[in-house]
Amino acid sequence: MGSYIVATDGIMYDLADVPRGSQSWATDNPTWAARDFAARHSEFVIEQPAWLFNESELDQNITHWTTSVIL
Repeated sequence: MGSYIVATDGIMYDLADVPRGSQSWATDNPTWAARDFAARHSEFVIEQPAWLFNESELDQNITHWTTSVIL
């Protein structure tokens, strides 16, 4: 209990068809790996971590270094 996993580069599935991308990224990426793991381990859930600081009205990440946190 109390463990977590941070999977970065979650945007890879959207970049499979860009120059220097790879078609394998469409299904072989950190986002899918995190979802598959959480589906097999019910003690873990995927959720967006709380922002430590946000003065804007944004409620979603605007980064290309997206993450999946499995708690």
